[in-house]
Amino acid sequence: MNMALFLAVGLPLLAAKPLSIAAVERRGWPPYEDDRRIYVLVGEGVAALRIGETLQLRRGGERVDPGRLKVLRTGNERAEAVLEFRGTGYPLRGDLAEPVRANGLPLLPIVQEAADLRLLLPRGETPSGAPPVAQSSPATPLPQAAPTRREPIYFLENDGVLSPKGHDKVRQAVTQWGAGGRWILAIPTDRLLPGQVRTARVEALRRSLLSAGVARVEIIETERQPGDRPDTVYLERR
Repeated sequence: MNMALFLAVGLPLLAAKPLSIAAVERRGWPPYEDDRRIYVLVGEGVAALRIGETLQLRRGGERVDPGRLKVLRTGNERAEAVLEFRGTGYPLRGDLAEPVRANGLPLLPIVQEAADLRLLLPRGETPSGAPPVAQSSPATPLPQAAPTRREPIYFLENDGVLSPKGHDKVRQAVTQWGAGGRWILAIPTDRLLPGQVRTARVEALRRSLLSAGVARVEIIETERQPGDRPDTVYLERR
């Protein structure tokens, strides 16, 4: 490679820093709840961010979900965002930020092309010079995925304490469904809870599941079902 071209193009790319939280600002009067904190983002791609865009946070070297941010303002080689969804930990300076697709769904896996062209020909035909293909028996139907089982767990308004009845519902669910499979805490996003309340609810349910024999729990966002109380966390097993 031409050295002048490398110095002009390669070095700036090597020096580019990933999009990350550079500072956390607190504006207005205390107390500073999650929706009052402003997260300042800098780095590669900040100029392409759009107002209202969602960013997934991640922390290098740690198995923690810092949550998601929503972009409020952009300009002057920086962006300002607020917490949209609280994960299992607090967002911290240095956390990396990645834009989330509008539909929130991961990319579908690429389907591999058939290596044998005979698979692309009409049934009964083979390419010139190829040996005949034996007719196979009908394929065995794939087993259907188990349906998602869901149980709403109710809390008092702005309270993170799991009631004795809530503990009983968790134990009954584990007994009926079994401790295996994927256990999920699905948190409705139709209202913004104080961070300490959200964390207290997650930890209370996690401890209750652990005592019932469930070793691992995932946390996702969901929509609240019509008729359910506002202060609800859904317990799911898939």
